[in-house]
Amino acid sequence: MAMSEEMMREWIQSQMGGGGGGAKIPIAPSEDMEWATVAGGFGMAYIAFGILAILVNIVIFACIIRRRRTTSSHVFYIIILNFTIIDTIKGVCSVLFALKLLTFNMATDASMWTVRVDQYSGVLLRFTNLTTILNVLLITMNEFIFICYPLRYSSIVTRCRVLWAIVLSWLLAIVLTVLNMLTSVRQRSVMIDTDCENESLINASFCIKHQETSLFHYFVFHMFLIAFCVICLAFTAGCYVYLYR
Repeated sequence: MAMSEEMMREWIQSQMGGGGGGAKIPIAPSEDMEWATVAGGFGMAYIAFGILAILVNIVIFACIIRRRRTTSSHVFYIIILNFTIIDTIKGVCSVLFALKLLTFNMATDASMWTVRVDQYSGVLLRFTNLTTILNVLLITMNEFIFICYPLRYSSIVTRCRVLWAIVLSWLLAIVLTVLNMLTSVRQRSVMIDTDCENESLINASFCIKHQETSLFHYFVFHMFLIAFCVICLAFTAGCYVYLYR
C-alpha cells in the first residue's frame, strides 16, 4: 500500500508528540539535544562536501568548455565532461540528502517537504550511480583500445561514437532507474511508527504494511541490477589488470 501525504503527516505528528494515539517512551532532553547535535554535524558535513563537489566540477566544466576548440576533438575530454555533469548532480543530491538531518524538531509541514525532497534526491542518486559505473566502463574501454590498438584507435574510437555511447548510457540508466521505481511502488521504504508493534494500534492509519506479493519481482530486479553493476565493474577491473600485466 502506498503511503499518502496525509498518512505521512500523521506519522510525523505522532513522532513529534502531536498525534498518533499511543504513549511514547519519554526521551531525556539531553539525549534529544545530543542527537540533534550529531545529526546537525553530519548534515553540515554533507552540505559542505556537496557544495565543494559542485564548485570543483563547475570549474572543470568551465575549463573544458572554455578550451572547447581543442578539447572537443579529443574523446577523453568528452568523457571527462560527462563525469563533471554526473558529479555535479551527485553534489546536489548530497546537499538535498543533508536537509533531512537538519530538520530535527522542525514543523510538520517543513518535515513533509524534506521527506519528499529526500525521496527525489534518492532517485537522482541511483541514476547518477548507474551513469558513473557506465562512464567508468566507457573511459576504461577508451584507454584499453588506445593502449592495445594504437594504430586503429582513431578509426575505432570516434567523437560521434563516444557521444552515442554517452547518450545510450544515460538512456540505460534512466530505464533502470524507472524500472527500479516501478518495482518499488508496492515494496518501498516507508517510515513505520514504533507504536505499530502494539497490537491495539496495528490498524492505525500511520502503520503501513509492505505487500509481500511484490517481494519476488522486487528481489529479481535488484539481483539483476546488482549483477549488472558487478559485471561492469569486474570488466573494468579486468581491463586494468590486463594492461598492468
